[in-house]
Amino acid sequence: MEEDYFPLAFSMWRQGEQIYSVTPKMEIYCEEMKQEILGSGAPPDIEELADALLALEESAFYRKGLTSGELLNTFLQGSESLWGMVNWDNEEDSSGSCDFNTPLFAKLLEASRRYGYDDRRALQKEITHRINMTAFFHFSIPAEQKKEELVSVGTLFDDGCHVVSYPQYTMAVNANSENKEGAWEFIAFLLGEETQYKEEAHLPPVHRQSFDKWLEWELRLLTKKGRKKGKEVIPVYYGENTSMEKRNAYKKAIEDARPLPIRTAPILTIIQEEAEDYFNGSKSAEEVSRIINNRVQLYLDERK
Repeated sequence: MEEDYFPLAFSMWRQGEQIYSVTPKMEIYCEEMKQEILGSGAPPDIEELADALLALEESAFYRKGLTSGELLNTFLQGSESLWGMVNWDNEEDSSGSCDFNTPLFAKLLEASRRYGYDDRRALQKEITHRINMTAFFHFSIPAEQKKEELVSVGTLFDDGCHVVSYPQYTMAVNANSENKEGAWEFIAFLLGEETQYKEEAHLPPVHRQSFDKWLEWELRLLTKKGRKKGKEVIPVYYGENTSMEKRNAYKKAIEDARPLPIRTAPILTIIQEEAEDYFNGSKSAEEVSRIINNRVQLYLDERK
């Protein structure tokens, strides 16, 4: 039954009640940034993030290994409309429209050029810290973030900041397959509680009951590996809080994790290709925005 699994197990390729893919293993990430950069303890919206980065003017990179093009993609990828720059349903016809000649897009271009990792490999300062949430002790609840003066910046979607799911792999059955029954049997095996729960598994299960068992096993293991202080066993992993509050918050974050929009992928590819001329200095932001506008509009027209 679908309710036995976290939503991310079936949300990669889906339209309403129609499910077209299954993700048997989760891989989820969030990001944190120093509160002093944003000037606030609350997750930013995209405009606030862009303004904070442009005001920083510091020799740093956003995240290790993230090129300017990839950073621009990171800023845009969570929004179904690319922050209002793409209108998928034009009232006049069905092709849609776009406008990348906006102040926000210019800010994102500049922030990406300024803080991409491309030519900053010798620098030490990383603006954000990416957290692989497949490990419980990497996750922080708001009280812990407040103590460390950190803010979640995660992936910004149209309705706020969320943990994003990057499936390790996603499975679907070809409609023309002659072995659909066997394929579904294999998928059912991978989703089964016995297969989902494996001690010492690198990735948490997407099956809820298996996840609960996996988390309890991990907490017991880490406690057993701890050091003794009198009669008390102190976990070796930084001594983090393992309270029920943290466990529930961890599970809630996974519950709310979502995949990135799919239909924006071709447009993001166009943007990354053309933005390179801005990053290397051969074109201005206005020129690049105009070219992106033309190419994206052509793509939208071809979808009619």
